[in-house]
Amino acid sequence: MEQHPKYKEWQRRKEQLETAKWLRERQKENGQQQLALLGQMKKVREAGKGQFQSAQWSAQVAEKRAQEQDLLRKKRAALKEEAESRVKADRDAVEEKYRIPLFNLRLKLSSVKMSDEAQKALLQEQQELLDKRQKDRADVEAEKEQWLQQQMAADVAASQARLQAFSKELAGQVVQEQTGLSLTGKTPQNQEGQPELDKLLQSMDKEIQQQEDKEKQMREEIDSDILSAIKKVNLSRKYTLIFRNPRANISADDITDEVNTVVQQIVY
Repeated sequence: MEQHPKYKEWQRRKEQLETAKWLRERQKENGQQQLALLGQMKKVREAGKGQFQSAQWSAQVAEKRAQEQDLLRKKRAALKEEAESRVKADRDAVEEKYRIPLFNLRLKLSSVKMSDEAQKALLQEQQELLDKRQKDRADVEAEKEQWLQQQMAADVAASQARLQAFSKELAGQVVQEQTGLSLTGKTPQNQEGQPELDKLLQSMDKEIQQQEDKEKQMREEIDSDILSAIKKVNLSRKYTLIFRNPRANISADDITDEVNTVVQQIVY
């Protein structure tokens, strides 16, 4: 699969998707913190203690939040290579575990004369293998993501603490200038700005879904090209296996290099 011309592009889209999901969670956390502080400011304002420069405050907090997110993004990017190296052996093991079994099944399906019932059984067996492989791949990705989150935990906590301290200090300055009061008390449950935050998160979710669809489509195209190449090589070698029991007496040559060559021809 790594020899496919679209493989690197698929990997890039996959990494962008992971980053988008990660940033969405950070945006949610930071947005909730900002809403909490806005709620405190609303409480003082509703008590008739003064007017606040909320637009300027929000702009400064947003700028600080963007700076913190950029720092976290760079930190995560710096860790990705190490994270990948930690799971590479597991990732390769998963691919090797299913490579030959899937190859043999595809070979049977493309070259063996069999009944509809036998073909249906082979297709079911192939799908079960594909599902197991996908689960194993997901487990590897989960292991990688868990390691990244563990490494980033202290940085995320420090970033959130800095942003919260900055926001409180700024809000306190505004309140002090306008009213002479400090921001105290519990945050109101019904907060202004929640609909805007929800709308932003929905927009991010929509973008993430679009990226997921594109990543899935590209992966399916790659798999389709590889399967087409396998069939083409198989036909060129004129494999014909006829037997009653498709689960027995099977032998296969490793045609990986030939398939890689044909994949290049199909794509271009």
